[in-house]
Amino acid sequence: MGFGLLFFGFMMMLDTGWTVSETYGIGLDVFPDILGYICMYRSMKHLRKSSKDLNIFAWITVALSVLGGVLLVGQIAASVMRFVYPAGLEDAGLFIMICGYVKNPIMLAAILFLTSGLREVANSVGLYPLAKKTTVVSVVSSLYYLIQSVFTITSAGNIAVPSFVFFGAALLFYVQLIMMLALIFSYYRQVGYEGEDTSVKEHPLEKLRKKLKNAANEEDDDD
Repeated sequence: MGFGLLFFGFMMMLDTGWTVSETYGIGLDVFPDILGYICMYRSMKHLRKSSKDLNIFAWITVALSVLGGVLLVGQIAASVMRFVYPAGLEDAGLFIMICGYVKNPIMLAAILFLTSGLREVANSVGLYPLAKKTTVVSVVSSLYYLIQSVFTITSAGNIAVPSFVFFGAALLFYVQLIMMLALIFSYYRQVGYEGEDTSVKEHPLEKLRKKLKNAANEEDDDD
C-alpha cells in the first residue's frame, strides 16, 4: 500500500511492447496502463485521508482505469485484426488515437492534484525541501502532458510539427517519469512506509516535542 504502489503505478507508464501497425500507430504494451492506474488508485487507500487533492486524484485514477481498459480492448482487437481483418486497422487506429486525446488532459489533471496533495502532506510534517522538490516535478510533468495534449490537437488538424519537437517530447517523457519516481521514493523514505494504517509518518521533531511534553507532565505529577 501507500507510496510503494504509487511508485509501481507510475513504473507501468513505460511504453514497452510490440508494434501492431506502424502505419496507424498501434502498439500493444507488455505492461498495460490500466494496471498502473489501478495501482495508483489502491495506493490512495490511506493517503487520500490526508488531503482533499489526493482524494480527487484517487477518483481521477478511476476514470483513467476505465479509459485504460477501453484502450487495452482496442489494442487487443487491433492485434487480432492484423491477421484476420487488416482493413479494420485504420478504424482501430482512429479509436486508439481518440483514447489518447482523452487520456492526456486527464493525466494532466491527475498530476496537478497528486503533486498538490503531496505538497500538502510534506508541509504538514515539516518536510519543506521535499515540498519544493514536488513543485519542480509538478511543473515538468505537467509540461509534458500539456505538450502531448497540444500534439493531439495538431495531429487532428493535420498541422505539421518539426521532428525535433517530437524527439524533445519523447525525451521529456523519460525525464519527468524518472523525476516522478525519484520523488515518490523520497516520500516513501521520509513520510510513510508500506503497511502503515496511518496516512503519514509522524515527523521526528514532532515526536521529540511530544516526549519532552510528556516528561514535563510527569515531573509536574510527581511534584
